[in-house]
Amino acid sequence: MGDFMQIARQVAARLNEGPGGIGTGPIQPDQVGDLVRRSGVTATFNCYPGIPEGACHSLAVFVSLNSVRSKGNTRGHLPFKDLFPRVWKHLAQCPGTRQVVIVTDTWEVGRVDPFLGDLARLKQTAHVEAFLIHGGNVAEIPL
Repeated sequence: MGDFMQIARQVAARLNEGPGGIGTGPIQPDQVGDLVRRSGVTATFNCYPGIPEGACHSLAVFVSLNSVRSKGNTRGHLPFKDLFPRVWKHLAQCPGTRQVVIVTDTWEVGRVDPFLGDLARLKQTAHVEAFLIHGGNVAEIPL
């Protein structure tokens, strides 16, 4: 199990709170950082969406919620199509990032394939974990 599985579990739990897993409503972009903190992360981190916090940190968390149930009709979420370009933009701006965590409720292979070479290079210098949320379940995605 990944070191950062608890982040994905916290997001999944938030989506499935309440009777019958109805949840308390969609997650707003400005709530993502708080969910990461509630997962037990005590270090400072950059978070997308949310507050990237002007300074660069060794941990960067990217949460891409795409279903209407997960994000509602709110603006400011990180769509899956923009996920990997955002990761690379962050890494270009913050080359000291050593831990990258990706949490998503969709996994579009066609959008991932072009970045497999970049992911392999990234894994030489950083610890990378990715998680897929489906219903109340969380699965680690092997990269």
